[in-house]
Amino acid sequence: AGSDFLKKNAFPWVHIFEEGGLDSNLAVRIGILTLPMNVVVDKDGKVTKVGAHWTQLDGIIAEMVP
Repeated sequence: AGSDFLKKNAFPWVHIFEEGGLDSNLAVRIGILTLPMNVVVDKDGKVTKVGAHWTQLDGIIAEMVP
């Protein structure tokens, strides 16, 4: 299951996981349409980018960090 994968693999970002994939309560509640879904949040907790492709994350973060 996904939670086993996350326990075995360390990543430097927060993961949110709920069994059920796109039909889970979490996915339906916050509008997740694809998996995985990247959400970039700034230091103040403001969502700055939704649905960023993993190849874009380094550039997005570099622009956010002075």
